[in-house]
Amino acid sequence: MGTRAIIKALKNNEIVGIPTDTIFGLFVKVGKDNGPRLNQIKGRDLKQPVQIMFPSIEQAFKASEISDFTKSILQAELPGKKCFIVQSDKNFRYKNLLDYEAMAIRVPSKYENKKLIKILTAVGPCFATSANKHQEPILTNWKLVKKTFNIETLRGKSSSLTHSTIIKLLNDEVEIIRKGEQ
Repeated sequence: MGTRAIIKALKNNEIVGIPTDTIFGLFVKVGKDNGPRLNQIKGRDLKQPVQIMFPSIEQAFKASEISDFTKSILQAELPGKKCFIVQSDKNFRYKNLLDYEAMAIRVPSKYENKKLIKILTAVGPCFATSANKHQEPILTNWKLVKKTFNIETLRGKSSSLTHSTIIKLLNDEVEIIRKGEQ
């Protein structure tokens, strides 16, 4: 499936597979029931928060309520292969019917994944999670993702076998939740 078809599918709230600058991911447009839908297809707890991928750091900032300290860290580290848990903006939560005050945000590198940036720019923020069933190995190419989840996928393979690093940045404290791709 090509980029245009993936954009159309996401705009129709379909779950799709897309290779990223870390591992192959499952994506769906941000919206009230879409995070739980991703969790369901993976076979994990429906209430588990799902990372939100943004096309730019500016969009991530608009969706967040962050201190100058947190902003300075994000400006130094994004875009890139790290995911940050930050305070979500009330208006962003309301507009997207989201229930959680903290959210995991990521902005992929535009140099390593131009197609993904193009897709996110056209669609807007998307929930994103690794393309694997809960507690099972990561799937590394589009054929395996398509077969396992019965979804449309952007052809290609991930550039890594390692998840993104997750860093919690709440209340001006820094905590590494998961070490992964740097």
